[in-house]
Formats: sequence, structure tokens, C-alpha cells
Amino acid sequence: MKIQSSEINIPKDLEKQLMGYDWEKVSTGWSSSEIYKLTNEKKPTLFIKINKYSGDLFFNHEYEMLKWLKDKISVPDVIYHKKNSDYEFLLLTEIPGKVSYEVFSNSDIEV
Repeated sequence: MKIQSSEINIPKDLEKQLMGYDWEKVSTGWSSSEIYKLTNEKKPTLFIKINKYSGDLFFNHEYEMLKWLKDKISVPDVIYHKKNSDYEFLLLTEIPGKVSYEVFSNSDIEV
């Protein structure tokens, strides 16, 4: 499976989990990663974050932080976190609430 208009090859084990989903590129926010909202009428909405692999696991910190926060506050569940030779992938559940960049953009808090 290749992402529409992209040369990113999705790993086979991840591809199986994403069968039947419609992909919508998320172009808002502060992330330098490619982010897609995945929807299917019969399945839960998911988000996939994709980052070019450069020797460091870009999503490792986010993955560890989400695991640690899970029992403390409402955060997305991590469904998949792996890399292939070119890209790193982080697949997350959708949770209700506001997107963090909107909260910070509309506040007096300096980031």
C-alpha cells in the first residue's frame, strides 16, 4: 500500500490494520510529520503520523510519553509504533477534545 500522492510504502503488518480506511491529510498544527486522519463508517477513527527515518526514532519520545500519561489523563491509545528502512509510523486512536495546537494558539501561554 502506498499513500496517495506519496512514495511512502506502508509496512505489510500495518497495511492489514488500515484496510478499508479512507485517508485525509491533516494540514493544520505544528507537527513536522505527515499526519492523516483515517475514517471508516464501521471502524473507529484513527490518526497515523509518518516521519522520515533519519537514524533517531522521532516518535519514541511521544510513544513513551503517551504510555506514561495513559493512566493519568486522557490520551490516545498507541496501536502501532514501528519503522521500516525509510519511515517511522505511529498509529493512534482518536479521542474527544480539542487539538493541542488550537488550545495553545488561543492562549497567552508561550511555547
